[in-house]
Amino acid sequence: MGATPSFDNWQFEGHVGIHAASEETELDYSDMQRCHTEFRSTFRARRWVPAFANSDRGLREVLASRMWCYVHGGAIRRAPERFVKNWKGLRRLVDAKVAQYRRKGCNFPAPVPVEIQAAICYRSWRLGQDSPTIAAALRLSPGMVRTTLFRIRVTAEKIGLPIGFSHHSKGQKWDMK
Repeated sequence: MGATPSFDNWQFEGHVGIHAASEETELDYSDMQRCHTEFRSTFRARRWVPAFANSDRGLREVLASRMWCYVHGGAIRRAPERFVKNWKGLRRLVDAKVAQYRRKGCNFPAPVPVEIQAAICYRSWRLGQDSPTIAAALRLSPGMVRTTLFRIRVTAEKIGLPIGFSHHSKGQKWDMK
């Protein structure tokens, strides 16, 4: 008594009874034997969410460290505590660095704004959206979304935050002939 009923979002993850062979698709069951099919759910598997992304503090630390790396020429290191809490101060440093590059005539690209990075992380790791959905909402390309998530994970790993589960192909080199 008194317990509130709850719904488990992951209860029905996996095959949900999609009928590809139907009158609408004009496919026969024999056609299905020769087709490659995949079943995807709307929620992303929780195992792909890095451990640091489960806390606001961890996510803030990684995003601050990414901005700190930009200010210091790409050397990946942990941002000082005062900048993890003071976004405006760190943002001023990044803006000054971008202005310095422009004065020198460098076409070095400005970093992805931290607000966009935070929105990508939130939509991907907290809401479970895929990269095309995030890209459409933020007016980016899906490749940029995936690249940003990958770089955030790399930064977190290099500054010593827990990543959790990695894909089985991590660290493998592929011969693209």
